[in-house]
Amino acid sequence: APTAEEKDRELHLMNSAIDQLDDLSTELLEYARLDREEPKLDIAPIDAEPWLNELADEAREVASATGRDVQIAVHAEAAGLEGDYRYLSRAAANLLHNAVRYAKHRIELSVENRDGKRWLHVDDDGAGIPAAERERLFEPFARLDDSRDRQSGGFGIGLAIVRQIARWHGGSATISESGLGGTRVSLTW
Repeated sequence: APTAEEKDRELHLMNSAIDQLDDLSTELLEYARLDREEPKLDIAPIDAEPWLNELADEAREVASATGRDVQIAVHAEAAGLEGDYRYLSRAAANLLHNAVRYAKHRIELSVENRDGKRWLHVDDDGAGIPAAERERLFEPFARLDDSRDRQSGGFGIGLAIVRQIARWHGGSATISESGLGGTRVSLTW
């Protein structure tokens, strides 16, 4: 590069690309491991409110680090919540990271007991996901066409991991419209 400024810019772009490749390889290895073997789940009670607040705090850090200004509200209305803390936390974090990426200003994280099941919902006020695309997004590497740029990030593996974790818990994961105007992704078990 002819100037130090241009050299620094190019180095920054290369470091960013290396970071993306590192993140992709980590996600690919994690997905391959999760797809290949069903782990022995450590099912135990989870205190909903502290758990959700911990997840929300982590998502706020991600938002701050990426320059996103989003508010995250927590609603813990579930008693008797239980599951594998580590894997449910991973699934919830994947959902929250997506919400941080696509929300305009607001995210709501909630849990509830309904119909004899536990439900975890992540709602955002983003653009939403067309009904025809929702199921496909749970397939590995699936992404919406207009989200395929460096700014939006993601590799299309996160929702596949969420669905696998839900299945291990005897449940499912779904995408619907959010009352906030964007997307609601729900994990039930």
